[in-house]
Amino acid sequence: MSFGQEYLPKYQLFANEIERQIRANELLDGVPLPSLRALIRDYGVSQPTVERGLKILLERNLLKHYEGRGYFVANRKPLRLSVRKIALITPQLDSDTNLYLKGISETLDPEKYICSTFSAHSDLGKFQQTLNQVAQLDPAGVIIYTIPKEICRIDVSALLGAGIPIVAIEPYLPEILCDRVLISQQNMVKKAARYIIENNLRDLAMLIGPPRWQKDETIKAFRLNLKGSGIDLPDERIFMLDISHGYADPPDPYISGELKMTELLENGFRGTLICGHDYPAIGAMRALMKAGVKVPEQIKLLSIMSCASSGFSPMKLTTVDFSPSEIAHVATKLLMRRIKGYKGPLETHYISGDIIEGETT
Repeated sequence: MSFGQEYLPKYQLFANEIERQIRANELLDGVPLPSLRALIRDYGVSQPTVERGLKILLERNLLKHYEGRGYFVANRKPLRLSVRKIALITPQLDSDTNLYLKGISETLDPEKYICSTFSAHSDLGKFQQTLNQVAQLDPAGVIIYTIPKEICRIDVSALLGAGIPIVAIEPYLPEILCDRVLISQQNMVKKAARYIIENNLRDLAMLIGPPRWQKDETIKAFRLNLKGSGIDLPDERIFMLDISHGYADPPDPYISGELKMTELLENGFRGTLICGHDYPAIGAMRALMKAGVKVPEQIKLLSIMSCASSGFSPMKLTTVDFSPSEIAHVATKLLMRRIKGYKGPLETHYISGDIIEGETT
């Protein structure tokens, strides 16, 4: 029998062929190899060749030898480690994901748990595959960050069917019955509205993306907090953002804000633009600078939710800052409680932010 690579010694060729069969699962874990006599006959080699080849396979930990019983394919399935895995699943860019990972890693007992990140980097097809794959890996628990259905419908049935404890750090996908840790939109709107009133920012407009229900709640909360100040947020000054570009190939989380701001400028926009988060605000800032519009003299920009955008903004952005690390810390605490057997009612925890004044207002 020819094994290829005839320039190698015959015992090496024999060992390589047996290894190929093992790795291709033609020879399964735990099954006995044929007898020495059968190997000599079937492979057309001498007894010393077979014996030296088998020795190589023993050294590679691919075979086990039992006196009086012969050679068996080694069990290559990894032993269950005492350190268990916590899976962080997210479609976010790595810059945002790393902020959450920091909080998880700092909270876990490193002698018992390790966090593995499954970040789709804004590739929604990959995100769906990741959900299915993680369900098969049987982690001790999952912390998940998902996206609105208006952007992409994600099937989480594989994850739910696996019976793995889950904590979500977003308000989407109510079919996932689990503990949640959320950014307090009410708090962020309150902080932003107070800043607007104190600084007498006028001619308000808002650039906000899906989900629509969250957009409606945010607008309602803004109007409630601005009530009595003489500052309005009229319907005609509310603009929906198409954020699909943030999930393109390659992803660009800023381009949607830039395109919308360009359109608004063509229609003569002026005033104060409130953005749903930093990414569209930075995109809008880029469009303003390309058009030669002065910020904040002609147009002011305010974001109501910070992102990991340090180094990408041409100016220091006024934003409501929150701590992803704190969110991840609380989420990990909740998850560990479930892993240890807690059966109490599901809980939702809210994290507040603080206004950080930049150069854009």
